[in-house]
Amino acid sequence: MKRYAFIPSPPVPLEERITPSPSGLASVGANPPALTQSHSLNLYGFVLGRDSTVGIVHWLHAPGGTISPLGTVSLTGFLVIPNTGAAKRPVHGMVTISNPQGTVRVSLRGTVTVYKGSFSFASGNLSYKIVSGTKGDHTATGTGPVLYGPGPVFQPGRFLLDFGNYPPLP
Repeated sequence: MKRYAFIPSPPVPLEERITPSPSGLASVGANPPALTQSHSLNLYGFVLGRDSTVGIVHWLHAPGGTISPLGTVSLTGFLVIPNTGAAKRPVHGMVTISNPQGTVRVSLRGTVTVYKGSFSFASGNLSYKIVSGTKGDHTATGTGPVLYGPGPVFQPGRFLLDFGNYPPLP
């Protein structure tokens, strides 16, 4: 008994399978839907700025900082540190990171420890999640670690957000 095997032929180029026309494909409408593909941003760098506290809300403003891959940025937003009476407290907030090419909105969550002394301050481990962006970063996504604290010089009303735990380990 003779057996036959199916051997596929090489694919024919697209131009030979359809007839191009000046009006385009008939199945595509006048306004085809836009296809967007998200891109991941791993934020890495830090900003140092002013913290003005109103109740449990810490309003954050940093006129300058460097966060890769965004470059030189400014940051505004808030961090809510509830007054639970305990030293360790859950926190959440939202910041907007801006540069001339657009903005990236980032949610923050984690736990901080509140220290009492000549002035009170908090520091702790947070995580960020990119929730939206504009212009070139409108499809950005990403998550990662953030350190929150008073900064390298302990002064009332100062804060540091360290995205990606800058600098890296050697």
